[in-house]
Amino acid sequence: MKKTQQKDFEKGKKFTNERMSRQKRERSGKELKGVEKNKQESTLELVTKCTKSGKKLYSLVFGRYVSLKFCQTWGKKNLTGNGFGDWCGRGIGKAIVLELVKHGAHVIALSHTKSNLEKLKEEAPGIEIVSVDVRNWKETENAVKKLGHIDLLVNNAGVLSLQPVGSITEEEVDNCFAVNVKAVINISQIVAKGMVERKTGGAIVNISSQAAIIGLPNHTTYCASKGAVDQVTKVMALELGPHKVRVNSINPTIVRTDMGATAIRSYGEGKEVEEALKAKIPLGKFCEVNDVVKATMFLLSDEDAGMITGAQLPLEGGYIIQ
Repeated sequence: MKKTQQKDFEKGKKFTNERMSRQKRERSGKELKGVEKNKQESTLELVTKCTKSGKKLYSLVFGRYVSLKFCQTWGKKNLTGNGFGDWCGRGIGKAIVLELVKHGAHVIALSHTKSNLEKLKEEAPGIEIVSVDVRNWKETENAVKKLGHIDLLVNNAGVLSLQPVGSITEEEVDNCFAVNVKAVINISQIVAKGMVERKTGGAIVNISSQAAIIGLPNHTTYCASKGAVDQVTKVMALELGPHKVRVNSINPTIVRTDMGATAIRSYGEGKEVEEALKAKIPLGKFCEVNDVVKATMFLLSDEDAGMITGAQLPLEGGYIIQ
């Protein structure tokens, strides 16, 4: 090959390689954008179902007890919280409500404490509020049946009961189980019945606790109630699985909420107590509200968690593995 031809050949080869390299980078960029897009969609698959269908997103929330609902069709969602106390106005329930509102959800909030519902409505004017005491089986049943179709449910029951053995009262046991267990069963079976009748499937997430898995001092009643929640989760998952309804629990450690602060104080006062408790957690920290929100959204998503049912998702930094 002559020198001129050799130079032309090398020049052409270099040009071709550069062009192929550029095309490869462009393809990779497109693929990366596609991956990022899919990742964004899968993080809140419940929203994409609505956007694809062009339908509105609805959410319904009960106070201490938060439930997520699709109303009328699979494309309409409601986050529902039924609750005793003020957990719609703050804490985990509030965070889930606001997350759904941020994604275009219409929220109906049910709680025993109307003042906290009104405060939440000031922050999220588009929501609707209903006051009901979930300890009252019939009152709650009637309220939930009026809400329409529900396809996603998040039970965020959260009454903390702390007494040492020997001082546990019947009143404490009844109150704790009325909110943490009976309300979960009452609302879940109403919602599940609708899911089965419509043959659309659905997802139920119960906010449980690490107290369902391990023993904690002064937590006899609370541990028993959360253990019951996990068993309710398993049995409902077993019965509802054939109807394409998934049921799962989330089991966090102490969450940085008012109730979490109460749990910390049960071990003593002062910064030293908090640090000692965190030292028992391999990751060395408590659970943040947003950790629970993200885990909830994951388990609600058929795209992300479509093969998960009857599971207890530990959210406790490794505390229970010791």
